[in-house]
Amino acid sequence: MIDRLLIIGNGFDLKCGLKSSYSDYFDYRIKNNNVCNEYISLINNQLNFDQNFIEFIKKNKNELLSNFTVWEMLFLYKYKKNQLSKNKNWCSIEEIIKDSVTVIDNLKPSFWRTVLENINISNSFYFDIFVKQSNKGLVIKDTSDINIIGWLIKYKFVLFDSSGNNYSISSNEEKELDYILNTWDVFIFNQLINFENEFKTYILSQTNNNDSFNSKVDSMLKHLTNRIDNTNILSFNYTDIKWKPENVSHIDNVHGRVNGEGNIIFGIDNKNIDVSNNAYKFTKTYRKVYSNAFYPNDFISDNVLSKDIKTIAFYGHSLNKQDYAYFQTIFDFYKIIECKTHLIFMYSIYDSANPDKVKIDIVNNVTALLEEYGNSLNNAQGKNLIHALLNQKKLEIKEIAVSFC
Repeated sequence: MIDRLLIIGNGFDLKCGLKSSYSDYFDYRIKNNNVCNEYISLINNQLNFDQNFIEFIKKNKNELLSNFTVWEMLFLYKYKKNQLSKNKNWCSIEEIIKDSVTVIDNLKPSFWRTVLENINISNSFYFDIFVKQSNKGLVIKDTSDINIIGWLIKYKFVLFDSSGNNYSISSNEEKELDYILNTWDVFIFNQLINFENEFKTYILSQTNNNDSFNSKVDSMLKHLTNRIDNTNILSFNYTDIKWKPENVSHIDNVHGRVNGEGNIIFGIDNKNIDVSNNAYKFTKTYRKVYSNAFYPNDFISDNVLSKDIKTIAFYGHSLNKQDYAYFQTIFDFYKIIECKTHLIFMYSIYDSANPDKVKIDIVNNVTALLEEYGNSLNNAQGKNLIHALLNQKKLEIKEIAVSFC
């Protein structure tokens, strides 16, 4: 009989010493990848931007849209411009994905549609947003993320002469660019898969032969499962649990595994996104179906939602909105209002300089999740969900202090 369902997120891997935050990954890429490093220099240096841009294109043409995707262009731009949240959670990246593929206020086109619509191949491949001044070269007007990424996509297909002042495009390259513009959602989708593969390679490099990480994972799991509770694990991480404690029965990596053959998944919640919308293929629902279709062996797992479970415990998950659909399914399955299922939200103080903020954040995230779930029930019980759970002693927020030898 299974007593406990343990749900873990990236905070679990971070606690075990894995450098798996988005800042860890981007800092690694900037340090170890010349294209990323030069891109950061490009967007940070407005002086002589025009000539630097041309040199960047000429030098890195083969890397653009392959090992250096449009998603990495966007994420790195926002990372270096301090437009990402300070908590370093990957949900910040998923929020960017959502904001960039969905329509703004039902009026403006999505970010990516705007980027690609700004590229006009009927032009003579002149720098559209630049202003030409005699004897002064090209003068920049707006180095926003929309413009820079659009220029990089467009001018990947342009051939510059040695002076950088004359450019041309072949018929084949024009057809390739035209195809991108006409199937922009497929292009952006495939670019996301390429980005996922780069991140997968990074995580593999951090986990291979890393016995220290595996040992800490083992210790953490024993601690989080009370060492005696028979436990199933639902992991939102991409890492495999190599040393499984005896009391752990089944493990499901809901978004794929770095040791699998297929892709890992970055995605968004499908709430309010119609299946006919171009943005739907970026939802986690679509991505799961896609992965199951093409890489079924990677997603074969025992059902972790055993009917015997009496405790649902969380650790290291930000409880962000992009995963609400999963949590709603779990809460529905266990009928958390009617049954005796106990919810435990566990956390550790990951910022010793701001322990109170850590505590406030976990309370905010828990209440936001439960309020959202309660509202989805559309009944009186749902409106009073948190009160009901508290009155029945079925809700607990618990600090976990773990030290590794």
